Amino acid sequence: MAVVCSIAFFTYEFIPQNSQEFKDALAAHKSAKAERTKALNALKKSQEGTPLYNEYYKQKVKTDRAFEAYRIAEQKEHFLAFDNLKQFLGEFGWALGLFIYSLFNVFVTFLRKEKKWPGEIALHGTLIFISFYFIAYCFKMKDFEAYQYIVSAFLMSCFIVTATYYLVRYKNQYISSLRRNNERLLRNIKRATRFIVRDTRKDWVPEEKNIEYTKQIAEFNNSLEPLE
Repeated sequence: MAVVCSIAFFTYEFIPQNSQEFKDALAAHKSAKAERTKALNALKKSQEGTPLYNEYYKQKVKTDRAFEAYRIAEQKEHFLAFDNLKQFLGEFGWALGLFIYSLFNVFVTFLRKEKKWPGEIALHGTLIFISFYFIAYCFKMKDFEAYQYIVSAFLMSCFIVTATYYLVRYKNQYISSLRRNNERLLRNIKRATRFIVRDTRKDWVPEEKNIEYTKQIAEFNNSLEPLE
């Protein structure tokens, strides 16, 4: 489970970008487009000097200038390795929020100083690692290498396994502590009952009510829930 959780963030990196069917269709399209371009160039060459070709060339020049202006505007929109600032914030914002949230939880966990804090620290450490990883990704000008994804998944698995171990151990210790406390409480109740029945009966209970009093105490003992 820990391994599955840890690599879930990077699973997409191990899946091919496109299917083989898509690649074959794209290759066929490029081949057909190349043939079309070849035929179109031959047609344009045969029409050079004609009024129709001159009008086409005029529009081509205008289109090329418009496309160049578009490319310049597009480059201005880029922010780091992203198409625009909005896309960057979409990737960076949630990672930064998770990073701050995780650091806050680590700080609070240290302040509590409870026995379960090692597990919580490891769990929050996993979130810090994930958020920091994607924050670094936002400022990296190219994608991470495949081995970096593998190492990251392995480290996260270690964090999650450690967190799970300590949290489960704390849970078991807490349950054992509750069971011991319940046993102590029940023993104390029985001792108090014996004291009332045996040691104080003759001082506080009239002799004619001894039988009724004993029955009431027995009913009380029977009403106690047994330990599981």
